[in-house]
Amino acid sequence: KNWNDREWSGPPTGPHLPRERVTTNTISGEVTEWKGKYGWIQPKEPFHHTKASMRQGKIFISRSDLPSGRTELPVGTTCEFHVFEDEAGLGAEEILIHEEGTGRASGRAAPAGPLS
Repeated sequence: KNWNDREWSGPPTGPHLPRERVTTNTISGEVTEWKGKYGWIQPKEPFHHTKASMRQGKIFISRSDLPSGRTELPVGTTCEFHVFEDEAGLGAEEILIHEEGTGRASGRAAPAGPLS
């Protein structure tokens, strides 16, 4: 069998699971990872929900939930969003970008430039 013939036996995943919004007001956070089609946002304040501990408090974001015309969110981008719950955990929707990130992970030094 090759990979395409295998069935996924893990927990449900993906941006198309049935979801239910769990916030009435938006919350703020910062993108900590971007992996091509999805990423993770760390809320500015801890988000209290039974599923918040599933991903060390981080909230999933799918490329399909980004504002129109966007295909990614660079690391360090700050935003506001609503939180939804689905079978896989917590996710972000209706994202409003505040400040574009640099794309570098927090705590990492910028690569050195050419010597003059």
